[in-house]
Amino acid sequence: MVTPFEDAAFSLGVGELSGLVETKFGYHIIKVTDHEEGRIVSLDEARDGVAVYLDGQRKNEAMTEYMQELRSMRR
Repeated sequence: MVTPFEDAAFSLGVGELSGLVETKFGYHIIKVTDHEEGRIVSLDEARDGVAVYLDGQRKNEAMTEYMQELRSMRR
């Protein structure tokens, strides 16, 4: 999360709406709909999310390698 977005989002209370927030990704208006306190989760709770994250990383790496191969063939 980029700093301007994070600062705006975490300064709002539930139900509040931000003004216009500019980031390197564009302009944003943020509305906080819920807030949960941070907590430590068990491995069982995190396992599926970690597996999805790691699978996505592997796919991104494979796609990057494939694209590099295609680009090198083009030269």
